[in-house]
Amino acid sequence: MTRLFVLGDLHGSWKMVQKLRDTIVVEKPDLVLVCGDITHFGSTDEAKNLLLKLSVVKPLLFVPGNCDPPTLLTLESINDAKNIHLKAFVYDDILFFGLGGCPFTPFHTLIEWDDTQMRSLLHDAISTMIKKLSYSLFVFCSHTPPIHTKLDVIFTGEHVGSMAVREAISYFKPNIGIHAHIHEAMGYDNLGRTLLLNAGPAARGHYAIVEIDNAHNVSFKFKKSKSIA
Repeated sequence: MTRLFVLGDLHGSWKMVQKLRDTIVVEKPDLVLVCGDITHFGSTDEAKNLLLKLSVVKPLLFVPGNCDPPTLLTLESINDAKNIHLKAFVYDDILFFGLGGCPFTPFHTLIEWDDTQMRSLLHDAISTMIKKLSYSLFVFCSHTPPIHTKLDVIFTGEHVGSMAVREAISYFKPNIGIHAHIHEAMGYDNLGRTLLLNAGPAARGHYAIVEIDNAHNVSFKFKKSKSIA
């Protein structure tokens, strides 16, 4: 059994990071997965310090979000916190691959990209990775969700996710997609055989526990830090 502690959209909340750190200790996961927006337009040093605070168990894997400093894209690791933006990490025969940032928005946030250009970049990166590595289960952690799913709907009802991410999921068929970015879209969906999850904004104490048993059956629970008043 592999137990994952999943969170995203912390947005630099130091008050909440301490509460989540305490919750990680109680939950006893094997691995922590941080799905972007670690800071709220913060510095690289702030992102590093927040990730170090969350590194109660090892390893911790992360991707930057669109509100994080672009320097995080090329930062390899912070002690035992590993950056998986366009990179792979294998743990307990599970392949983790990540994508930071989001498609262009009207708000001109810090890490945004052209969705059309990202299609080929993402396809090439995943293709190269799966040829080199041995694994039995694939987890794709992308800050932005795939378009036209329950996880990319904003409060107006508009779909604002990524076509590049959707096409990558449809083609490579990861077992699990972990996403964030759209705070109001906490929940789950399916895209083909892929289970999609958004744990909700960690800035409000939300997280998810994902368990993968030896037969690769996946279960999950959405939770909130009990230490929140």
